[in-house]
Amino acid sequence: MRFSEHIDNIKPSETFKFFALIKEKQKNGIEVTPLVAGELDEETPVHIADAAIKAIQSGKTKYTINSGILELRESICKKLKAENDLSFKPENVLISNGGKHALFNCLYSLCGHNDEVLIFAPYYSSYPDMIKLTGATPIIVNTIKTDYIPTAESIKSAITNKTKAIIINSPCNPTGIVYDKSTLEMIADIVHENSLWLLSDEIYEKILFDDAQHFSPVSISPELYNKTIILNSVSKTYAMTGWRIGYAVGPAELIAKAALVQSQTTSNASSISQYASLAAINSDDSFIDSVIPKLLTKRDRAMKILSRMDNIEYIKPAGAFYLFLKVSSYYKKDKITNSTALAMYLLNNHNVGIVPGSAFGADDYIRISFAASLENVEKGCQQIVDGLNQLSS
Repeated sequence: MRFSEHIDNIKPSETFKFFALIKEKQKNGIEVTPLVAGELDEETPVHIADAAIKAIQSGKTKYTINSGILELRESICKKLKAENDLSFKPENVLISNGGKHALFNCLYSLCGHNDEVLIFAPYYSSYPDMIKLTGATPIIVNTIKTDYIPTAESIKSAITNKTKAIIINSPCNPTGIVYDKSTLEMIADIVHENSLWLLSDEIYEKILFDDAQHFSPVSISPELYNKTIILNSVSKTYAMTGWRIGYAVGPAELIAKAALVQSQTTSNASSISQYASLAAINSDDSFIDSVIPKLLTKRDRAMKILSRMDNIEYIKPAGAFYLFLKVSSYYKKDKITNSTALAMYLLNNHNVGIVPGSAFGADDYIRISFAASLENVEKGCQQIVDGLNQLSS
C-alpha cells in the first residue's frame, strides 16, 4: 500500500509509546512505576467537574460555534489582561481540542512546502512532526551547550529566506528552563527584524519554582502583537489533560484561518469541556498554588536521590515538572547505545517508565516527570539509580 508522503515522515509520540507499554505491562500484572506522563497527580478540582455536570444536565451538549463559546473566549481575554497585561478581543481567540490542536491549526494556516520553522532543541517532542505535517521543514537550533538558552548568533545563523516562524516554549518541556526578559527581548528583536511569526507555547506558565517569573513575549515587545500567537490550555494548570481544551490567541486574520482549518477537521471542541474550562479560567489560583509546594517537594526529593550518581547531569528546573537527565556516560557499546535502548532497559529490567531524550532532540538524555505521586517519584528515581548502577558494574 502507498500512503501520503506526509505520513511516511511522521514518527509516533515516544511519550505515548512508553505510556502504552507501561499500561500493557500493568495489564499483565507487572508493577511499573510511571514517570512518563505530563500531567498532575491531582484530580480536576470539584467545582470544575461540577460545571461540566451542570452543563450536561442543562442540555449544553450540542454543537457550539466552531471557534468556541463566547463566554470562554471573553474569559480568556480577561485573563490575559489581568495576568499578562495583554489586550485582546474574542475574535482573537480560538478554542481547540487541546493545546497541540491549537498549535497545529495555526501551523497549518501559516506554513507549507518550502517554508522552514525554527525550534530549539531540546524541544517538545511533537513540534518537528507537526511542522512536517504542514509540508514545512523543522530547523533545529541546538541549545544544549548554552544551558538550554538560545543565543542570538545561533538563531540568526539558522534563518534563511525560507524561514516562516519560530516556536518557543517557556517554561519548557522537557528542560524546565524559563526564559528571562532579556532572552525574550532578544528573540523578539530577531523576529521583528526578519518579519517572522512567533508561536509562544505558554502551557506551563503557572508552574514555576524558586522565584522564577513567566513573561509572555508580547507583553515585553508590543510590536509583536500582529506577529505572535500565544498558545495555552487548561490541561496543566487545572489537572484537565483528559478534557482536551487548548486555545490560540493572536491576530484576528490568522485566528480566522486557524478556525477554518478546525472547521474542516474536528469542528468545535467538546461543549461540555468548554463549560468546565470556563469555570477553570474564572477560578482564582488557589488550586495550582496548592500544587506548587507539592511539586517542589517532589522535584527536590528526586534530585536528592539522583545525586547519588556521579555521572548524571541536569539543570535544576525552574518551571514545568520534568527533570532532563544526561545519562550518556552509561551507554555501553555492547548493551545500551542510545536513550531509547536505555528507556527500554529501565522499563523491562527495572520496571520504571521514562521517556528517551531522542524524542526531544537530545539522545544523550532521558526525561522523567516528577508530577507523579511522591511515592512513585521516590520509588522510580531509586529504580533508575539501581538500573544505572547495574549498567556501570
